[in-house]
Amino acid sequence: MAIPTPLVSVMVVTYNHEQYVEQTLNQIISQRVNFPFEIVVADDCSTDRTPAILARYQQLQPDLIRLLPNTHNLGVSHNFERAMYSCHGSYVAIVEGDDYWTSLEKLQRQADFLQAHADFSMCFHNAEVVYEDDPTRAMHLMNQSEKTEYSLDDITSGWFIATASVMYRNGVLHSLPTWIHESVVVDLPLFSLLASKGRVGYLPQPMSVYRVHSGGVTRAGKQEQFLLRLGQMCQYLDVELQHRYHRNLTLKQSENYSILAGVMVKDQQYDKAREYFMQSLRHKFSVGQWPNVRDLKTLIVLSFPGLGTATN
Repeated sequence: MAIPTPLVSVMVVTYNHEQYVEQTLNQIISQRVNFPFEIVVADDCSTDRTPAILARYQQLQPDLIRLLPNTHNLGVSHNFERAMYSCHGSYVAIVEGDDYWTSLEKLQRQADFLQAHADFSMCFHNAEVVYEDDPTRAMHLMNQSEKTEYSLDDITSGWFIATASVMYRNGVLHSLPTWIHESVVVDLPLFSLLASKGRVGYLPQPMSVYRVHSGGVTRAGKQEQFLLRLGQMCQYLDVELQHRYHRNLTLKQSENYSILAGVMVKDQQYDKAREYFMQSLRHKFSVGQWPNVRDLKTLIVLSFPGLGTATN
């Protein structure tokens, strides 16, 4: 019996997600839909039990799950890209192996939305943020807005889209720019590029969970290099978008430098903290934004560390 062409491809990217990936896959398999879909899994040569777990699920659901072969570690962006181009569906839903969905109607709702709105390149929904390593921090929603559509100006102004909440129209992006492979993240520039190709819809219902944990890429060690490369990504994206959103992306770089200053203060590297904070102020000045009272207080503390601790 021929396997029907999927309307939706669920793209699952994994690396050392043995603690989480079963829950991720179970929520996908349990989706209630009136169309065929496929699950495309790209594991980046995990060193834990993730490959064994994926193989077991694929044996149980051979017509539903496709495991992409891999013989060596590709890195986040190359693994993400090969998964993208292996998807056969008209629409692609993204989920990383440490996040999961909470609504059994998620795929149906988003596919219905994109089918009804041909000029939309993507849609996303709200998500719950859960702090796995800090039980004292309460779960909260990623987005407090009830608006139904977001612009590229919105998306380049702040990061509020959970990766596991996105479904996009396949084929809108024929290729990814090569600079993405120099970035520490793929999802943030990807959403901006998708938004440059069409309208962006928003469903305010929370239908997924974004886990914050010590193994996540944004929470792992080497914060300094991560944040510096995140700033570099903003520069590349600024050029890609022909500087139409230069102010937004410059202020994002300013924010990154401010966070870097805070990281250096915690490490008692006050010279580097001052250097990064001045970079933050320079980026603000370059787009006509003056420092606020908090900036001035931080500058005083960094200039005279004995007076207190800078906060960011």
